[in-house]
Amino acid sequence: MIAGILLCFIWMVLLPLLAGAAFLPALKKGSERVGAATVFCIGLVIHEAYFEILTICGNPLGIGFRRVCIIFAASMILLGIFGACCLVRYKDRIRPIHPVSLIKDPHFIIALLLIGFQIYAILRYAAPDPDDAFYSSLSSMSLSYDMLLDRDAYGGLMQRAVQKRYAFSALPVYQAGLSYLSGSLHHLFICHNLFPLFYIPLSYGLYAELVRMLTAGGQKNGRAAGQDNEEAYKDPVWKDGGKALLTLAVLHTVGNYYLFTQETFLMTRLWQGKGLFAAIGIPALLLFGMKAEERGLFGWIMVSLTMLAIVFMGGTGLFLAPGMLILIRGAVFITSDDKKHEIKNIIASLICCLPQALLIIWMMS
Repeated sequence: MIAGILLCFIWMVLLPLLAGAAFLPALKKGSERVGAATVFCIGLVIHEAYFEILTICGNPLGIGFRRVCIIFAASMILLGIFGACCLVRYKDRIRPIHPVSLIKDPHFIIALLLIGFQIYAILRYAAPDPDDAFYSSLSSMSLSYDMLLDRDAYGGLMQRAVQKRYAFSALPVYQAGLSYLSGSLHHLFICHNLFPLFYIPLSYGLYAELVRMLTAGGQKNGRAAGQDNEEAYKDPVWKDGGKALLTLAVLHTVGNYYLFTQETFLMTRLWQGKGLFAAIGIPALLLFGMKAEERGLFGWIMVSLTMLAIVFMGGTGLFLAPGMLILIRGAVFITSDDKKHEIKNIIASLICCLPQALLIIWMMS
């Protein structure tokens, strides 16, 4: 079991981090640096989008589950090796963390303790969910019959083809792949224990990045005054950042009053598609969608990959993600002084929605 957990750590954390580091040269924008959570999220999005493409193409090409896993593993190991080289060369482009400064903020310390308690509670009192019976069965069928979302898991009879709304969500296949690549560590253990352990910190890291981005109001003014963009991020404890993170941690502790609240998805259903979409997909889309134009072509490529990764998480993303992206860019358009430039960004956002549009047409055909 220990060896399986270590292998899962490599597949779920280390290799995504290195995959994100592979694109550090493209992240350079003036003197701006990126946080470790952003690098992790970039790599995770690349992993999920790539696995989604392999799964969707697997059936038409006659490629089974195990072959998909081998192709995925070989590709991501090569990307991880390249990322390790980039990390050594471009490590100065990652925003440093200064623990001494963070300790000075009591709100941050309390938030950190509360997040740790949340992770402990999930690991100690793993919350079962009725949907597990369906998603776990899809993973089991992938492992047992070398399938890629071929058959419906309801009833356990395998007499019907999988419903179209589940046909594009590769998450259960990916979880089976983690079991396969970790030496047969059970996929339910991976879902209920390792997903919260590894991805709750990532979720809060993305929240911290969003808080930093939204509260760094001095960026534009700093540019106008000739101020280095890095000055907005000079102090790792940005103004009121610890208070914001503590507020979010408190809300996630007491906010699961209803089955479909965002807090419930993070705390009790993170291993399911809707939970992963709410906890990681939405913050990632906000983070990449609002800053896409600042990073040029790579920024828009990341938005497109994020959209595809959201489809990987669940069929809900087929419809919600494009609407979210247009709302994000619409909000930026309203607050922008350069309307003509923002119209171009809205057009670019619509282009990023093309994969979803094609998949919806495919699903409805």
